[in-house]
Formats: sequence, structure tokens, C-alpha cells
Amino acid sequence: MVNGTVMASGIVATLTAAQFAQTIFVAGAAGANDDLLVTAYDGLAFSNHAELHVKANQVPVLTAPAASVSVVESHSVTAASLFSGPISTVTR
Repeated sequence: MVNGTVMASGIVATLTAAQFAQTIFVAGAAGANDDLLVTAYDGLAFSNHAELHVKANQVPVLTAPAASVSVVESHSVTAASLFSGPISTVTR
């Protein structure tokens, strides 16, 4: 996105340095491949192309090893011990 505007795939967009600094790349669906090509221009000459290949990660799978867990009254268990999977962020 550039300035909040979604850019269509397969287009060439000319951006100022300020616009480039505010540009956000959003990966496609899990398993999708995207290619980004960037060329700089200083008003006199163009640079070589920098190419970046992006493959969106697969959706992580989170499992609860047991459907129910018994905990002794007033004892604690860590939340991480109740689940398995690539837990990096918890949203409440």
C-alpha cells in the first residue's frame, strides 16, 4: 500500500523517497509467491534492479494436547504448557 492505497499487482509504480518510506507490503495468501523489483533514480541515472522473492508462510497450527486439564486448587500452570505450536504473540 502506498499512502493507504492498495496497488494492483503487476504494475510499475513511481514513488518519491517519502512515499517509499511509507510503503507497506502485504503478503498474499499462505503459500503464495510475490516478486518485488526496485530501481532507484537520482535524477541522472537509474540503478540496477534489486529483486526480492517473497513466499507467504503457511498458517501456523496451534493444538491443545488435551481436551481438559486437571489442576490442583491454588496451583498454577503456565499457559504455554497447555498448547503446542509456534506461539509468538498472544492476542487478548
